[in-house]
Amino acid sequence: MNHLFSLLSLVLLLTSCKPIQSNKLESIQYHAQTRGYSLLIKVSPQQIITTENGKKTTLKLSTEAWETIENNINSLDFSLLKDQLNKEHIAVDRAIPAHLTITIANKTSQFELTHNATPHQLKTLMELIHVSN
Repeated sequence: MNHLFSLLSLVLLLTSCKPIQSNKLESIQYHAQTRGYSLLIKVSPQQIITTENGKKTTLKLSTEAWETIENNINSLDFSLLKDQLNKEHIAVDRAIPAHLTITIANKTSQFELTHNATPHQLKTLMELIHVSN
């Protein structure tokens, strides 16, 4: 009986020590650029750094603000966010190409977008992270 109890305890201990997988947001980067315009937004848990046409702005993030951004990201269905960049519009300067990179738990998702036609799924996120200069 003592051996059975020891064996059960050992099995419980080993199964409870599995590594915890985290789906925590690590960072967001958004870059839009064309002739005469450049926007780079880097978001981390501590701050948002926005560089627009060479002018840099840094905003320190509160825990609550980071959680709001993280909740917004977690509500997105990434399978619905397809690359939406129209190459023909870029060629004639009708569109500003943008690249969105989201890193969650060491997994990076990248999207090609049109900056001046933000997909409706990303409007709230863009409002949360774009600090105007």
